[in-house]
Amino acid sequence: MKLFIDASVALAAAGQKTGASRTIFDAAFRMGWELQVSNYVLREISANLFHLPPTAAQDWPLLKSQAVIVRDLTSYDYPVVFDPAKDRPVLFTAAGWADILLTLDRRHFGQFFSTGFYSLQVSTPGDFLAAERKACRFS
Repeated sequence: MKLFIDASVALAAAGQKTGASRTIFDAAFRMGWELQVSNYVLREISANLFHLPPTAAQDWPLLKSQAVIVRDLTSYDYPVVFDPAKDRPVLFTAAGWADILLTLDRRHFGQFFSTGFYSLQVSTPGDFLAAERKACRFS
């Protein structure tokens, strides 16, 4: 399963050693999940990492090494109604390469949590892990 990691999830994983975002990174190899980020997301992480405790900057390189860097996509072949211009590359890139977009940004991506975006599922890390547990694919 290919999981596109939004900057909010990566920052939460780097900022705390517990929680669903960190669990995604900790379990990825064992579960066979491919964690994906793009250069756009990496720039957003770099721009915001200083807001977190100093240990986050130490933990981030190890977490980043677990991710596959995919090419940013800035356009989409189907009609799109999605206002936040700064988040379009995240949505389009995730839709182009991944099965699921994991984000904590309910304000911008919340409209897709229940419906998805075309074939892309959109979820918080916590909801994703709960669904995987319910389907007996994660313990």
